[in-house]
Amino acid sequence: MARFDPTSYPDRAAVDASARRMRAEAFGKLVHAAATWLEGRRARLAGRLGRLAPAASTFSGHQSTR
Repeated sequence: MARFDPTSYPDRAAVDASARRMRAEAFGKLVHAAATWLEGRRARLAGRLGRLAPAASTFSGHQSTR
């Protein structure tokens, strides 16, 4: 008589596949969140540089002789 019923435990391959799927989903969420954050930082920096460019263009960069 068997001590454990083998049909009451999940298949090892199914458990591994489920774990891989869960890791892939978690990694996908992490990458998406990082990309969203980086895009926001890029947009904010571009906005700041866009406001700075007109002010910087008014300066000639040459020394005054006066």
